[in-house]
Amino acid sequence: MRKLPFHAAVEGLECREVLSGIHPAAGSGLELALKARGHARPIVLQASPQGAYQTFSSLRGKSNALGHFTGQLAISYAPNQFDVNDAQAVLVAQGGDELFLTLKGSFEVPRVGDLGTPGNFTFDVDGGTGLFAGAVGHGQVGIVRNLEIGYSRFTLHGSVHTA
Repeated sequence: MRKLPFHAAVEGLECREVLSGIHPAAGSGLELALKARGHARPIVLQASPQGAYQTFSSLRGKSNALGHFTGQLAISYAPNQFDVNDAQAVLVAQGGDELFLTLKGSFEVPRVGDLGTPGNFTFDVDGGTGLFAGAVGHGQVGIVRNLEIGYSRFTLHGSVHTA
């Protein structure tokens, strides 16, 4: 049996880019159906003397228009701790484009023994960066807060019109 010589060599890999779910070359003036699901992890909780508090959470999820995304959510709760006075979210798409959202709504008051409390919100799109600069839109967000560990799951359905 004849032995073949072995020649070790390294060849370069192809160049890859991470893009948003919507490629910028698609142009402006797009009407996007936005569907997403993910989870929020609280980072900071700040209480006020009046009984209200704010939470700041990191977001992770997957969307048809954003691909895998990350982001931040800031919620200011009323003193009853279920109504939301103000909520702002920033969703960061795979390619780095950001989508800015304002949310309004409230969480249900949990019953004795409940481990989670659902919340229903509406959102308005307030622009963003890159592809989402000047974008407008609206939709619904469902959030379930886990009362034991603080994590939340969310689903988001709506539309975004790029400028």
